[in-house]
Amino acid sequence: MDHRRFLQQFLASERLLTGYLVAATGDFHEAEDLLQEVSVALWESFDRYDPARPFQGWALGIARHKVLDWRERRGRQRPAFSMEFLDVLEKAQADSGAELAERRPLLQRCLEALPGHLREMVDLRYGEGLRLEELAVRLQRTVGALQVALVRVRRTLRDCIERKRAQPAEAR
Repeated sequence: MDHRRFLQQFLASERLLTGYLVAATGDFHEAEDLLQEVSVALWESFDRYDPARPFQGWALGIARHKVLDWRERRGRQRPAFSMEFLDVLEKAQADSGAELAERRPLLQRCLEALPGHLREMVDLRYGEGLRLEELAVRLQRTVGALQVALVRVRRTLRDCIERKRAQPAEAR
C-alpha cells in the first residue's frame, strides 16, 4: 500500500468529508466519531481504490455507508435528513471537491502573480492564521485598512481564477 498517496488523498478530502458528515448527522461530535470510522474504512480498503476515479467520490461513498450504519444504530430516533437529501448532498460535495481540485492550482498561480506585499499579507493572514489584530501590528497598519485590503485581494484572486478557468486548459 502506498501510505504517502493515501495520506495525501485523505488529507485533501478531510474537510469535504467532515462537511458531509456534519450535514448528514446534524451533530458535530457524531460527525467527528463517524469521520474516524470512515478514515479507518478508507485505510483498510485503500488497496481496492481505483486511482482512475476521483478519491473524493470514493471516500464520500464510504462515508454514506457509515452514515447509513449510524442511522441504523440510532434505531427509532428520527433521522436528521432524508436519504434523498443525503444523496443530493453527496453529489454536491463530490462536485464541489472536483471544482476545488481544479481551482487550487489556479489559485496558486494567481497568488504568485500578486505583488510581494499583498502576497505577504495573504500568507500571514491565511497561511499562518494571524488574527486581524495581530496582522495589523505586524504590518503596522490599521485593522480597518487590512480589512479593506483583504476584501480587495480576495476579489482580485477570485477574478483571476475565473479568468483562468475561462481559458483553454493548455493556456492556463
